[in-house]
Amino acid sequence: ASYDEQAGGIGIDAQEPEERPTSQIDQTVKALLDEEEHLLDMHMKSIHENAELLTEEGGLLEAVQGEDYDIDEYASRLGEILDRKTVLMHSLQERLGSFRNLLRKEEELSGLS
Repeated sequence: ASYDEQAGGIGIDAQEPEERPTSQIDQTVKALLDEEEHLLDMHMKSIHENAELLTEEGGLLEAVQGEDYDIDEYASRLGEILDRKTVLMHSLQERLGSFRNLLRKEEELSGLS
């Protein structure tokens, strides 16, 4: 049997090159790109949810300007809306912080800082 037959019909030139281990900079760049995608997605979702909450706030204000309104219900719902906005803002700030940390790390590894 020839070498080609013993190797299952695959010649030496058709062999896959060995994968080199990924460097720290390659890993950081990949993590940075992933984090960027997550940040942009979270930001977009936050904008949409904030728009919905803003619309609801407008409705609350309209309701209390009428003659028949429940101020306790208004105060309760406004508190819930503000709590949700706070969570959205803090989550986005945390994601931004993670992104900035990876950006700094990538710059250091690249020798830019």
